[in-house]
Amino acid sequence: MLDRWTPEAPQIRYPRAVPLPTLLTPRLRLRHLARGDAGYVVDQLSDPTFVEFVGDRGVRSEADAIAYMERGPWATYAAHGFGAWAVERRDTPGVIGMVGLYQRATLDAPDLGFGFLPAGRGRGLALEAAKAALDWGVEAHGMRRVLAITTDAHRRSQRLLKKLGMRLEGRARIPGDDEELRLYAYTAEPSTSA
Repeated sequence: MLDRWTPEAPQIRYPRAVPLPTLLTPRLRLRHLARGDAGYVVDQLSDPTFVEFVGDRGVRSEADAIAYMERGPWATYAAHGFGAWAVERRDTPGVIGMVGLYQRATLDAPDLGFGFLPAGRGRGLALEAAKAALDWGVEAHGMRRVLAITTDAHRRSQRLLKKLGMRLEGRARIPGDDEELRLYAYTAEPSTSA
């Protein structure tokens, strides 16, 4: 499903000069989150569905959004070489969601996460973006195991994770969160290329 990823595309440089490539799928462009996305980040992190299923990140202004990106996605880019992408439709301007690979201290493998505004839901776009991120993690970073967490109530996320080939593995608890979460895991097939 991944058309291509472009490591040679113009990149924002973060500490330790870690570029995040732009990923292209048939309908989507996944690119680094930039300062200009602060308005989108406010909208996404204050979306009632996001708050219900992921949590309230306390982002209420563009300044909050920039601080969130500095300590979240941008710090993850620098520390691990992966993180969150802004998701845009290739045929329409504007960010409709984000998808990313995160390394949580409490999990033994990278964690796939995603969130979409209402305009990006219900069309298979989250699945397409998540598949591109997962494929990139496996192909570019050699990830053999990728996890995902979700609440018991978030059935749409559970269905998406199953479509990606993830299996329910157990339960997980994230520090600072009282709720025990469902833990899904994807295991990549060993490469047969020599």
